[in-house]
Amino acid sequence: MTRKKILYVPGLISLIGLPILLWIMGPQEIIRHNCIKLFLPQDKKPLPNVLAFSRYTVMTAIKGKKIIPVEFWYDPMGEPIETFNYNNKLNFVLHKIEQITYTHDTTSVLKVCLGEGISYGDFVGILNQLILHRVKRYALVDNELYIFGEPLIAPLPPLELEVDVIAPSIVSSEDDKPSVWDMLKERVQDMLQVTAFLLKHNYIFISGFILLIFIPFTLKILNCK
Repeated sequence: MTRKKILYVPGLISLIGLPILLWIMGPQEIIRHNCIKLFLPQDKKPLPNVLAFSRYTVMTAIKGKKIIPVEFWYDPMGEPIETFNYNNKLNFVLHKIEQITYTHDTTSVLKVCLGEGISYGDFVGILNQLILHRVKRYALVDNELYIFGEPLIAPLPPLELEVDVIAPSIVSSEDDKPSVWDMLKERVQDMLQVTAFLLKHNYIFISGFILLIFIPFTLKILNCK
């Protein structure tokens, strides 16, 4: 008695199409949200001989320094030109942050006027640049961001350390080289980790496999009995 051949073409099509669907609609990278702490100066005038972060101390710090203003305002009459100028202003602010930071310029202050012409995302982007360039002196007063340069700190004298000389151990290069079996095992482990990640974070692939392959194939086998 010859067995009846079971040909399930839709299942084969789904089996071929699901990897393509997985490649197009794969799992997205996990977005990690970070918090930025921004301390606002107080409006009260500090007492004499008392150090406090207030708007009066900020105004005192910028007194006698060269102010470099960059204004972000929105002009509805010149919208096409404003978009071009807006990007140039952001690039200029980034360039001045780098210049003030790396040249240790304490004679000038960058003043960024946060008007209606700047978005909240770009303002956070400026704060990110301050953190990346390790700028420690900046203040937000009345929708105006003041960025100060850091003074140059004299380098410390080099330390003289005595290090004991240890004779290097002789190890043959053949022992350090992994074998073919070890390399194959590492590749298989990497493939299993990638597959587990895709199956864990891609619900479309799992749902498609169950609905388009597993359930129809099971029903086809039950009907053929």
